[in-house]
Amino acid sequence: MSPNSNDDLNNLIGKMNKGPGVPPNTPPPPVVGIGTGAVFGNVQPGTQQNNGLRNFCCCIGIIVIVTTALPFVFMSWMFSDTSNITKFAMSISTQMMESIPESKNSIAVVGDATKFDPIVGFVQAAAFAGGDVKLVSLEAQYVKSDGTMDLTADYKARVDYEFVRELSEPPVDAPPVGAGGSLDDKWYEPIRVSVYDPGRVMHVTSMGGNFSYSGNYVHKGMERDISKPTSKLNDPLLDPPTCSFDDLWVIAVEKGAPENAVATITYDDKGYEFSIRDTKIDLFFDQRCQLNDEKSAFPVPMIPVEPVNPDDF
Repeated sequence: MSPNSNDDLNNLIGKMNKGPGVPPNTPPPPVVGIGTGAVFGNVQPGTQQNNGLRNFCCCIGIIVIVTTALPFVFMSWMFSDTSNITKFAMSISTQMMESIPESKNSIAVVGDATKFDPIVGFVQAAAFAGGDVKLVSLEAQYVKSDGTMDLTADYKARVDYEFVRELSEPPVDAPPVGAGGSLDDKWYEPIRVSVYDPGRVMHVTSMGGNFSYSGNYVHKGMERDISKPTSKLNDPLLDPPTCSFDDLWVIAVEKGAPENAVATITYDDKGYEFSIRDTKIDLFFDQRCQLNDEKSAFPVPMIPVEPVNPDDF
């Protein structure tokens, strides 16, 4: 069969079907790219692949430039104005705080947290403990000369109220006498109410039985912690405190305490103890707020000495 035999056969078949036939040596029709409309009839092998690779490289280059340049542009805008930094930090902090749950055992203190009065706050603390409680002790750390505390200060001012509640009946798992049980069937539930650092994010881990929990929460300012019931009281029960802390401060200043200092004041069955760290001030007051000079320690005041006149000799 001649080299043109296929063309002759196609031409003959075309004429038999009353068509024009196919001219011999006619090149195939051009191929149209699907979806693009481009004609590739005369495209050299490998050209489409080269164009695709070039486009891919261009896209990667644009992505690299955008992801590299945008952070620098954003940071340059941020640091061009310090107010933008503050707003951005506050926004992030607010979003983080809103996403952290609040503790059910924490409430906000009444009044200004920068001027918290431990004596005035005793009423709220006792109510938060659950009512029908008795005070065992009180300790206030870093009381200012006006009798108040700044709970937001960096030096971490704090008050701890120790309460107990007498239970109407022994707990279900109470041991018998001889194994830690009570001789008079009296059981007490210790409750601590702590006041400190409102707004602080705390972490808690609780495990017991088949339940465990670990996570963060926002401490509002006044927190309650209930301990396991006990049949033993190590300290006597107290009446509510009545001595104003600013009155104690007045006497402390008279004894040489610096007014710009902060004091630790405790209240128990012996009365009130007033002390200032790094000084010799350690004062004891009875239940009636009277200073006990014999038990107290304070700097001995310097007696001024008049200069000697040589002419007197």
